[in-house]
Amino acid sequence: MTTTLPKEVMEFKDFPFPAGEESFVSHQKVLQYLKDYAKHFNLSDHIKFHHKVKSVTPVKGNSGEKWHVIVEDMVTKTHKDYIFDAVMIGSGHYSTPNIPELPGIELFKGTAIHSHQFRKRDGYEGKDVVIWGASSSGLDIALELCRVAKSVTISHRPMPKIHSELPKNVKEAENLVSATEDGFEFADGTTCKADALLFCTGYRYTFPYLSKECGIQVDDNRITPLYMHLINIEHPTMCFLGVPVLMLPFIMSDYQVQFFLKSLDGSISLPTKEEMLMSSEKDFQRRLRLNMPNRHAHRLDWLQWEYYDDLATYGKLEKLNPIIRKIYEHLRVARRDEVMHYKSYQYKIQGDGNFTVIKNTCCY
Repeated sequence: MTTTLPKEVMEFKDFPFPAGEESFVSHQKVLQYLKDYAKHFNLSDHIKFHHKVKSVTPVKGNSGEKWHVIVEDMVTKTHKDYIFDAVMIGSGHYSTPNIPELPGIELFKGTAIHSHQFRKRDGYEGKDVVIWGASSSGLDIALELCRVAKSVTISHRPMPKIHSELPKNVKEAENLVSATEDGFEFADGTTCKADALLFCTGYRYTFPYLSKECGIQVDDNRITPLYMHLINIEHPTMCFLGVPVLMLPFIMSDYQVQFFLKSLDGSISLPTKEEMLMSSEKDFQRRLRLNMPNRHAHRLDWLQWEYYDDLATYGKLEKLNPIIRKIYEHLRVARRDEVMHYKSYQYKIQGDGNFTVIKNTCCY
């Protein structure tokens, strides 16, 4: 599997990917990039590996609010207590799969897994596969499996959604409504036989280690109360990194970290609690007017540019290089119209604020 974003819009500003690499790199190269980043900035000495956070609780200290954190050493199975001035929740939201209810799934005799468990196409040779969901993971896995599977059916809503040409053994179908022993029924009443099902249905936000005193609630995948999708309004010395979806992960998290740190050291002043609550509600109501359901409360997509700009403005940070948005917008069209080929594109940033694209051929 390779990234769905070119490295030119992924990398941290102060640490570029190795020169000469292809634009869409493998997950192994992303991991190596992060290891190299940690080594370059001497971060490993500040990381406790093989430790699991068991609980996080706000407590009163002599100089204001502190955080009591209990951690388990996974090697020795012992527990340690810490007191911190601030907490940054960076556990992400790609750990707890969202698996919708599907009537009859207990009858299905084939295999059924979430995309979180998918690693390689081995074992799908010659099979009829149904993929539930047509976002990045669904399309990526469909294009991976169609190389060996007999057929791949992508089930999703609304229809039609995929505007690009697809491999001959890949087709779209309406949303799944039920399962049988040997297949599935779709919303339009059609059915298909299948040997395997993959849930490409996203993830749920979960923070089991946060005590109720943290004041954080998750309702239909909306986390409250958060200011700018980031800061715990009830306890502003706690932040949540990487909550928004459909964005540039490294770039966004970098902005979020810098903004939070400036709020801690006094470089910037946060609004009052009431003002932050009003801002959060205003953003939510705006999304409702845009017909974005509650579960998409942290979805950025085309709203991400405004978000980065707000973080930069309020946090007194450098604005995003406009070339990043230019490449992303080009990619958006390419991914929509040429889903089979866009990952073969090679992006080259030029010194005049523009970029070029070399379109290679990728066949399925």
